[in-house]
Amino acid sequence: MDTTIDMFRLLLGKYEAAVTETESLRTKLDRCNSARESAECGLFAAREELSRANATIAGLRAELSEVEAATDVSAPKFDVMLVDAGGNKIPCVRTVRALTGMGLAEAKDLVESCPTRVVAKVSATKAEKIRKAFAEVGAITALSVPYPVAEATAVPEPAETTNQ
Repeated sequence: MDTTIDMFRLLLGKYEAAVTETESLRTKLDRCNSARESAECGLFAAREELSRANATIAGLRAELSEVEAATDVSAPKFDVMLVDAGGNKIPCVRTVRALTGMGLAEAKDLVESCPTRVVAKVSATKAEKIRKAFAEVGAITALSVPYPVAEATAVPEPAETTNQ
């Protein structure tokens, strides 16, 4: 009988040790899962930040190309003319305000006085962007004939003089 009790105690001790070890392993597993989730969250946040940075870079590149085009004296410049505001003038007024920074009354007057010039002396790419913005709201626009390209004037050579 003592052997049975001893065996029982021995098995109970092994069981308690196994339970303790299982709890320890479960705690370690939970920590690993938390660390993995934390790392995944950090990776996700880093990816989002990288995506925002890439979008910012793309925007800056676009602005840079616009600035380069605007400062290029050899590139032709255009006026964007608003020919017709379309059936609903309100979206057209909003577009004029967004593109020019005008107040509500100024933009409304400009839209009602069609045909009129909306912006002057802009690069071809910017003029096309403006035309697309107006086309989205149903307005009709036209580009004016480009301003003449500034050409370098040739310096006349001095006439030969004869000293006698």
